Amino acid sequence: MAALLGGVPVTISMVLGAWLIHDPYRDAVPTSVQNVGTCHRFASVEEYYNTADLRPPVPCTEPHQTETMSVGTLTGPLAQRGDRPGLEALNLMRNGLCQDETAIRKYLGAAPRDEHGFLQIVVRFPAPGEWRAGLRRYRCELMATEPVNGAAPVLKEPLRNAFRRPYGGWFRRCAAGARPVPCARSHDAEFVNAWLPVPSDVDIEVWAATACAPYVVEYLGRPVPGEYRVSATPVAGKPAPTAACQLADTSGASWTGARAGTAAESNR
Repeated sequence: MAALLGGVPVTISMVLGAWLIHDPYRDAVPTSVQNVGTCHRFASVEEYYNTADLRPPVPCTEPHQTETMSVGTLTGPLAQRGDRPGLEALNLMRNGLCQDETAIRKYLGAAPRDEHGFLQIVVRFPAPGEWRAGLRRYRCELMATEPVNGAAPVLKEPLRNAFRRPYGGWFRRCAAGARPVPCARSHDAEFVNAWLPVPSDVDIEVWAATACAPYVVEYLGRPVPGEYRVSATPVAGKPAPTAACQLADTSGASWTGARAGTAAESNR
């Protein structure tokens, strides 16, 4: 399923595979006590595809796959059922869950012009026994989609306020040529969260130097240094010509680490 996160088309994977009939966790931790900011590690492929996760949380400073961003209470006709709905019904229930762009940005510590990506959302429902007991609490979890430090998508630091630390560079959108990459990797442009309509019959680079400038300044938190330039790249799939504002190097050189004002530590 695709959604717009910060104006950027991002595939959001709601991991809703077949749940396990028997509780596979010896030290199960009830869904009701797994709160915002807890981190979780999978021990098997089955756990990845399970609609419920009762494994004990792990410290967010240790390797993990997901981090609980928010929790909520299920409502509506399906939530009134005594037994937990089947997979198809759960798929219907998930629609609209965990897609609050404001909540995602707030959790990451993103400023208005920070553009994020390389994350997917996982929805966890109460286990069948918890559902029968009346629990209707669900969890919204963030999971990395890009290899981090050359390894599989394993998180090694908390995602909460990650955009205010160098680690957030793994989840900022930059570009290496025409390919989007995390800003922690080598890149030659940084996306700014500003998508603007492009007038007809204009040179996009000349137009961007003026139209995108205020947004790039807001992104940097300071005037644009002489070694950088304000740029833009066309966005496909829009009904009208649209461009995404960018910060680029005047020489075309590459660099690593975001130059955003919220990532000041990355620049030291």
